[in-house]
Amino acid sequence: MNLKTKRLVLRPVSAHDKAALFAYRRDKTTNCYQGCWIPENEEEAAAFIAKFAKEMNVPGSWFQFVIAEKGQQRIIGDLGIRFPDNDVHQVEVGCTLSKEYHNRGYASEALSRVIDYVFGELQKHRI
Repeated sequence: MNLKTKRLVLRPVSAHDKAALFAYRRDKTTNCYQGCWIPENEEEAAAFIAKFAKEMNVPGSWFQFVIAEKGQQRIIGDLGIRFPDNDVHQVEVGCTLSKEYHNRGYASEALSRVIDYVFGELQKHRI
């Protein structure tokens, strides 16, 4: 399942994305709001990818999209949706964007599309 915007494609993260994800997630500035996890190598990025749910809307899991530019398909970030165990009507979201793509409206564009999806398709009531 892909979500599209004017400039972006959000698609499920895959093992093939480990190098691209590692390239921006290893940067402390880019990753400063993602807790303490900074990958040391591509294998850690692969392990990070492997832990995500393969299906959307699984209680107690995170579903992760990569954010790619349309046309070029270059991965510029990722966006996760967490589905809590204790509230089937609520989700949490988190977004990481490579610092070279900051201040261009990409995060707002990706989040806007995910918010529409969460409320419209998934019928959630709170983010």
